[in-house]
Amino acid sequence: MSGPETTRLKNSLISCRKPKSLIATKLENTSHSQTLMKQQYDKKLHPIAFSKIENGDNVLIENMYRNKKGGKLQDRWLGPYPVTKVNRTTVQVLRNHSLQLVKRSRLKHL
Repeated sequence: MSGPETTRLKNSLISCRKPKSLIATKLENTSHSQTLMKQQYDKKLHPIAFSKIENGDNVLIENMYRNKKGGKLQDRWLGPYPVTKVNRTTVQVLRNHSLQLVKRSRLKHL
């Protein structure tokens, strides 16, 4: 292609392009909405990971046996139990006169 056809094609492509300021604002809005969605997702997925659990706090432990046959009438949470040691992903809890490691995702802070 050469001559008037290429210039007409270039002009049509230039007229289809959006201004840079419009593109920049769209990118800013998209990134802002994505960060908000991630925050909401993280709150629902790991609510206990954002709360601060310290030694001596009381926590509830999720009842994992509730999903078995006849378990829907059981309590969803067991406890409260005192915290003896806090790790990054687990918490050591004094339960039935013995120490037990429990994942943070199975805990509810009181």
